[in-house]
Amino acid sequence: MNLGGHEVITINALVRLIEELMGKKADVQYGPPNLADYVQQLGGCRQGQKRPGLGTSGEPPRSVQRLIDWYVAERSWAGGILTP
Repeated sequence: MNLGGHEVITINALVRLIEELMGKKADVQYGPPNLADYVQQLGGCRQGQKRPGLGTSGEPPRSVQRLIDWYVAERSWAGGILTP
């Protein structure tokens, strides 16, 4: 499920936000775009509002902090997920 909100945030701005919230500098490596990459993706929040615990959580900093908190709590198994 792709959940989104009403604010648009670039990947670079998201990286800066995560750096700020975690107090760590990211090792950002730029490469050529993949033809399958979206130029812009807008997610909706209607489905999330129907499910308990998934409703809109507010502005990006609060949402990203919740994601970071979840990842830290679940790091023992989530850290093993391989992503290309």
